[in-house]
Amino acid sequence: MDGCMHASFQQNTCASTKQGKAPGPQNSRSAKCSVFFHCTCIRNLWSHPDARLCSNAGTTAYYMVHSIGALPDCVEYLHACILILALSSLHRHASHSCISPHSFVHHFIDHAIHYSTHRISLRNNRAATMYSKCNPAAAVDTYKQAIALYTDSGRIVQAAKLSKEVATIYETEQIDADGKSYVVLAMEAYEQASQLFEMENSKSQASQCLAKIAELCSAALTPPDYERAAQIYGDMGRRCLDSNLLKFNAKGHFLHSIMCVLARNDAVGAQQALAKFQSLDYTFADSREGKFAAQIVECVDGMDVEGFATACFEFDRITKLDPWKTSVLNNIRQLIADDDGGDDDDDDVDLT
Repeated sequence: MDGCMHASFQQNTCASTKQGKAPGPQNSRSAKCSVFFHCTCIRNLWSHPDARLCSNAGTTAYYMVHSIGALPDCVEYLHACILILALSSLHRHASHSCISPHSFVHHFIDHAIHYSTHRISLRNNRAATMYSKCNPAAAVDTYKQAIALYTDSGRIVQAAKLSKEVATIYETEQIDADGKSYVVLAMEAYEQASQLFEMENSKSQASQCLAKIAELCSAALTPPDYERAAQIYGDMGRRCLDSNLLKFNAKGHFLHSIMCVLARNDAVGAQQALAKFQSLDYTFADSREGKFAAQIVECVDGMDVEGFATACFEFDRITKLDPWKTSVLNNIRQLIADDDGGDDDDDDVDLT
């Protein structure tokens, strides 16, 4: 009986899933009826005094849980199966040394929770993708629900990717919520994504999120948080030195960190940061980034506006200044001009 039951269940539940075909409505109904039929058989076998039949019932039940996961809309029937098995496990299996019914029940419950959570989070993810085309605010809320479900079910990478997507929506659509600006919300989402990527040891993805945080808090935030940006860029540079593939990127991060310190109008702190980075990376002092950093630090310390503009022009001839560098360098130049008592009415100074 137990062998026929196992073969019958395998045939009813898996025939429609062969060759990658999804089961149709009639096959699904047949499989659902098969679930209830075999639940009844398993309950009867599990309470049987013969330990061999009890073991066969557990084997068949184990196969049922793994097979039913391929059927659509069968979560509620899987839950019914688990309840029947859990109730039947309270009977006489305590005396059956050949099987651990509690371990089976716990496995079934974990499998059902994981399966249900995955399907719900997947639906939320798809819904948020559709919302993002017409209603970004609704997309953010739906993505957050999917992030919570993915995190609870241990799918950390998926949660991190969705959190990064939420940050991108905040940044591009400029959505303010809960009394916070879109910049703050985007930074919080990027920070959450970075932490989740770190949990899965995805250092490259985490560094990208940290770079976005530093960029936002130094360029888009009002007032700019240059201290936090300098700390992030410095940490990113030190991380790059630990990798042979990324160590050449450390110079750029160190330059960004020094620029953020200078934008805080802290020439002494910039000199200390320059010396520290030169000691960490022996190639930094002779690199173009290191030489440029030393030149602008010297110009800020000596309040030399013309020398600062010349250093920026020479650097731009080889490596084009991106909008972030141009914005920060303009702020630094304005600070030098103000400290020098110069009269500069131009708010957007062309450094090149």
